[in-house]
Amino acid sequence: MIRNWIDKIIGNWERKLLPVNRIEIDAERMLKNFDEVKKKSGTEVWPVLKANAYGGGLEQVAKILRARKYRYAVVDSYYEALRIWRVSRQKILLIGSLQPSNYSKINWRRAALMVSDISQIWDLVTLGKKVKIHLKINTGMNRQGIEVEEILEALKVIAGSENIELEGLMSHLADTNDSVWTKDQEEKFAEAIDIVKRTGFKPRYYHLAASGGIGKIAIKELNAVRVGVDLYKGAIRLVSKIVKVRQVAVGERISYSGTYKFKKGSWVGVIPVGYYEGLDRRLSNKGYIKYNGEYYPMVGNICMNMCLVNFGEIKPNLYDEVEVIGQSGQNSIEEMAKIVGTIPYEVMVKLNESVRREIA
Repeated sequence: MIRNWIDKIIGNWERKLLPVNRIEIDAERMLKNFDEVKKKSGTEVWPVLKANAYGGGLEQVAKILRARKYRYAVVDSYYEALRIWRVSRQKILLIGSLQPSNYSKINWRRAALMVSDISQIWDLVTLGKKVKIHLKINTGMNRQGIEVEEILEALKVIAGSENIELEGLMSHLADTNDSVWTKDQEEKFAEAIDIVKRTGFKPRYYHLAASGGIGKIAIKELNAVRVGVDLYKGAIRLVSKIVKVRQVAVGERISYSGTYKFKKGSWVGVIPVGYYEGLDRRLSNKGYIKYNGEYYPMVGNICMNMCLVNFGEIKPNLYDEVEVIGQSGQNSIEEMAKIVGTIPYEVMVKLNESVRREIA
């Protein structure tokens, strides 16, 4: 009780304070993304909300998605499910690793479980509770899932329990840009479907595609897609304030290790966003900040809680707003990923949970 009371007081004070950094989630854009995926796939759409909703904010994204109907929100952990249930009554598909000892503590009326090992099925049998499972098949990614050769054994265990319901059959594509590999995975999953059907099981759902695989698989039984990055495209924006303005002379260096030397006198702004907040340090001397509709370069090494921007001859105003991550353009998530040689997912999920999220 005391802990809850303290948390409530802290939360009230937090809401009263105006943050210098905030992440905005564009609700209209996100719902449009959802609708476009549904139209493109022609199936049920299950949004993936793991990893703090790809950095967007778990509770905020769950609130936005209350405007749409769907069977499952897909998460990695039961902790994420509990956070969603603070703001939504949405059912959950758990696809991450769980300690079998925790099975007895889970609300199985509101959650289904991805199973990727026969030992998990046995653990659920001994649990003695009704549980819906989605059996994952290894079709070639060689990460999770049982082998096609193990399906009959798994089905035998499921058939011997009145509490285990095979609600879904699933797999995951490794690289949809590799047509040969994808075709091999498609064929293996089709084989798995055939085995399951021949044994008399009738799963309600068959799902293989995530964002990259939508519209690329020809298996007629597929009736759901797990949409991840496509849900968030152009919907996340990080803004901050200029907290210090100074003039730097020609020849001077800036930030740790002096990796940037000024070729002419310039106005520099300090932005309180660094690698702790989720700004990749590899953007040092390469990234861009947007201010008053124009892009300006980050200069010097990005610090733990700060980055520095060269405004050249323009003197910015103290506490003016800047856009650190935009919905498009030179400071978009996609462009940042290209600059540092990674994928947009990594840029997104590193946005620190301490940065306030707001639905825009």
